[in-house]
Amino acid sequence: MAASALALALVIPAHADAPPSPQAVIEGMDRVVLDQLQARRADLDRDLEALFALARSKVRPHFDLEYTARMVVGPAWQGAPEGARGAFVTAFERYLVSSYARALLFVRDETLTVLGPPSVLDATHATLPMRVVMNDGDSVETEVHFRLERGAWRIWDIRASGISFVRQYRGDFGTEARVRGLAACTESLLQIAGRNESELRDRLQKDGSIRRAR
Repeated sequence: MAASALALALVIPAHADAPPSPQAVIEGMDRVVLDQLQARRADLDRDLEALFALARSKVRPHFDLEYTARMVVGPAWQGAPEGARGAFVTAFERYLVSSYARALLFVRDETLTVLGPPSVLDATHATLPMRVVMNDGDSVETEVHFRLERGAWRIWDIRASGISFVRQYRGDFGTEARVRGLAACTESLLQIAGRNESELRDRLQKDGSIRRAR
């Protein structure tokens, strides 16, 4: 991450019992991933399960997927049994990891840049402006939305070019959950995740590299 980003002052008071701010969360996650890639990039490029494990252990904890899932599903969440909700969150995580873990292999020092201090919306919500350099070299300005839950700031939505990650998935999965039910939507997510994983494994076997997988 750019040195200028690391030097920015945090606007959320750093009391002794205060959680790391949204900016500190991003910087810490970025540093951990970069350290892992520096030490293991070649191995991770040939080991899909290890790459998935990196995403789950070093990135997933900084996302409030339970809250994100509730926002994506919308009305279908209300009244759904606790077990059905948990199954959806698990399937949603597997879908996201299978869809985006490969992008970790392209992360460099310049991939993530904080553009300013967090904007505190209220006691439990804040946003952080960032620039993300994509795999093809294009850069996109984003707004990362955080929620304070159980003593930690976690990401629950990302908006780029005015498009909300949550709203986009609500149009797909939320609609299916409303029409077919939460269990059916969960099964769809698992099927998509399974196809994603199979395609990556097939490409890895053919090309010997996850980065070159399409």
